[in-house]
Amino acid sequence: MTKYIMTSEKFTGTVTFGYDDEFGLLEAYDVQAEMSEAQRKFMLQYMPFHKNEIKGFITRIKGNMEEVLADTSFDAFWEAYDHKVNRKRTLPLYNKLDPDEKLLAIIRVKHYKKYCSRMTRKTVDPERYLKDRYFETDWRSMATK
Repeated sequence: MTKYIMTSEKFTGTVTFGYDDEFGLLEAYDVQAEMSEAQRKFMLQYMPFHKNEIKGFITRIKGNMEEVLADTSFDAFWEAYDHKVNRKRTLPLYNKLDPDEKLLAIIRVKHYKKYCSRMTRKTVDPERYLKDRYFETDWRSMATK
C-alpha cells in the first residue's frame, strides 16, 4: 500500500490516504485531524479515489501531501513472509532484486498465503519463493478448489 499524508494550515493534525499498489485505488482513509463540518464535506467531495487524482487534489487544497515511502528492506520481507527458514540463503536472493521487485515480493506474500490456504497447501520456504519468483504470479486470479 502506498500512503500519503496530508497536512494543512487550515486544520490541526493529519489525513492519511492509502492506495493499493497494484491498481492505485483508495483502500484506506484515516482522519487524525480537527476539521469543521465544511472541511469534512470538502474532503469527501473531492477525495482522490485513485492515486492518479492526487495532483489535481493537491491544487484544490491549501496544504501539503507527502508520500510515505514503503519499507522494502529484507527485514520487512522476512516479517511479511513469516516462515523463518534459511535466512542466510534467502538474504542474497532478496538483495539481487531491484526495488520494484522487492516491493512486489512483499505485496504478493499475502496473496500467495491466501492462495495456499484456499488450496490447503503448505507455503514454500522464502528462499524458494524468491528463487522461483513466486512473487511474479498474480495469486488472486489463480483457480480455487
